[in-house]
Amino acid sequence: MTPPSPATSRAFSLVELLAALTILGVAVLGILDVVAACARNTSTVMGHTRAVLLAREKIEETLAEQAFVTGTDSGTFGPAGPRHAWHREIETTETDGLYEITVTVTWDEQGVEKRYALTTLAAERE
Repeated sequence: MTPPSPATSRAFSLVELLAALTILGVAVLGILDVVAACARNTSTVMGHTRAVLLAREKIEETLAEQAFVTGTDSGTFGPAGPRHAWHREIETTETDGLYEITVTVTWDEQGVEKRYALTTLAAERE
C-alpha cells in the first residue's frame, strides 16, 4: 500500500489552518466590538428615556398643585431615579395668569453630565 500523494490529499495544511483561524479571530473581535457599542448605546438611551419620564412626572406634580409659586427649587428623585436630579423654575409670562414651568433633569452618563429640559405653559386656577 502506498501513501497518498500530496496532489490527491484532501487535508488542510498548517498554513491554511492558521490563515483560517486568523480570519475567524478578526471576525470575532469585530463582532465583540459591535456588541460593546450596542451595550453603550442602550445605556445612553435608557438614561435619556428615564430623564424624559421623570421630567414629565415632575411637570405633572407641578400642574396638580393648587397654586403656582414663582421661583426655583430642586431635588432628587430618590429610588425612582437614583442617578437623576431635577431643577424646576416657575415664571410668570406677559399674559396675566399664565405661567411658564421648566423642569430640567440632569444625570451622569459615563462621567459626562447630561441634561434634559421640558417646558410647558399653565394657566392659573381660579
